[in-house]
Amino acid sequence: MAQNPHTLLQADYDPFKDLTPITLAARGPLVLVAHESTGAKTVAQLVDYVKANPGKLSYASFGTGTSSHIIGEMFARKNGLDITHVPYKGGADAARDLLSGRVTYMFDAAPNAITAQQTGRANLLAVPSAERSTTLPDVPTLTEAGVEGLALPSWMAFYGPPGLPQDVVQTLNRAIGESLQAEEVAKFFQMGAYTVSPSTPEALTQITRETYDLWGKVIQDAGIEKQ
Repeated sequence: MAQNPHTLLQADYDPFKDLTPITLAARGPLVLVAHESTGAKTVAQLVDYVKANPGKLSYASFGTGTSSHIIGEMFARKNGLDITHVPYKGGADAARDLLSGRVTYMFDAAPNAITAQQTGRANLLAVPSAERSTTLPDVPTLTEAGVEGLALPSWMAFYGPPGLPQDVVQTLNRAIGESLQAEEVAKFFQMGAYTVSPSTPEALTQITRETYDLWGKVIQDAGIEKQ
C-alpha cells in the first residue's frame, strides 16, 4: 500500500481509489542486524566499522525496492557509508549470507533477526520505528541511536473491494477487530514480533495516506527508481 506504487512500474492499483479500508491489523518493525565480525554492539560502532573499510563491505536486502533496501540505502546515505547493496530474492537467502559473514548487515524481519542473534553470529542494533518494539524492548530505535528521519512504519491491514457499502465495512471492522483480540491470534502475531493494532476504517485511511506519503519521500530521497 505504501511502497509498491512508488517502486513498481507495473503497480496496477491505486491504494486510495481501488480499495476500501476496513481495519489495521498489526504493527511491527524491521531490525538492523550486524554480523559479529564487525564487533558492533551499537549503531555508532557499526558506522565506525564500515567507515574504516570504505568500498570493501556490503549490506543485504530482500530485493531491490523492498523496505529492507529502502531503509538500508537511506541508512547508508545518512551516515555517509561507502558500502555495496546486495539484493536477494527474499529474506531467507539474505539472512543466510548475513550469518555466514558474506554481507555485513541488513534490515531484517524481526523473527529472522531474533533467530540470527540466538546463533551468536549477529547482533541486533536498532529498529527503524518511532517507538521501541514491545517484543524487543532492549533494542533502541534508530532515532535513539542518533540516526534521524528513519522512523518508517511497517504494518498489516485489511481492505475490501472499491465501493464496499458502509454497513458491510462496519460489520467486517467489528468482526475482524474481535478476532484480532483473541489470545491465539495475538500470540501468532507476537511470534512475528508484531503487535495487534485494530483501528477504525477512518484511522486506516489516514494511516495509509501518511505512510504512503512518508515512504514516497524516502524512496525519492534514496534515488530508487521504479523497476
